[in-house]
Amino acid sequence: IMLVGGVGTLLFFMSLSGFLLRICKSNKRLYYNNLNMFVLRQLNSKINTTYLSVTFICLMLLRAVVEADVVDGDLGQLVLHGLGHPDAEGEGPHRQQEHQ
Repeated sequence: IMLVGGVGTLLFFMSLSGFLLRICKSNKRLYYNNLNMFVLRQLNSKINTTYLSVTFICLMLLRAVVEADVVDGDLGQLVLHGLGHPDAEGEGPHRQQEHQ
């Protein structure tokens, strides 16, 4: 899951800046209005220089969530109960404490 998530996240953030710039360039009125051309190019440049950092942060968050679920084992049930999901089975750790 980490390898697929890593590659997918990296490709997503790499393509994000080019996609946003292309969308904005297609609307000539927006792109050539005031300083929009300069601002959009600066945003494009910033996304291109920080996509590796953002990818790394997203992967570390994914790893933390996955490891918390592996260690605790009840993370999925805790989230479902917290949201009041009708498909949640069992009582979960926070419900057991209330009954004691």
